[in-house]
Amino acid sequence: MIFKKIIIVLIFTTFLNGCIQNTALLGPFYTFGTTGSALQTGLSYGTNKTVQKIQEMKKDKELKEKNNSNLNEFLEARIAETRKKLKNIK
Repeated sequence: MIFKKIIIVLIFTTFLNGCIQNTALLGPFYTFGTTGSALQTGLSYGTNKTVQKIQEMKKDKELKEKNNSNLNEFLEARIAETRKKLKNIK
């Protein structure tokens, strides 16, 4: 019986390999199947989505801060270079 389940899981894993984005629903479906509680399933799904959004927002904020610091360094270097050229002209 266990061997049969393992074979089925391996077959599903092989054929559904490209469907990785849909596995986010696997946890809530499993929760609903084991507990039978739609409330707990919805809470689980909502919590997962909220955590994912928070992580995405945090990554975006860090990327923006990094880009801003790079831009500031570039602009300061160009301003210093322009000031040197203007001093040499006078």
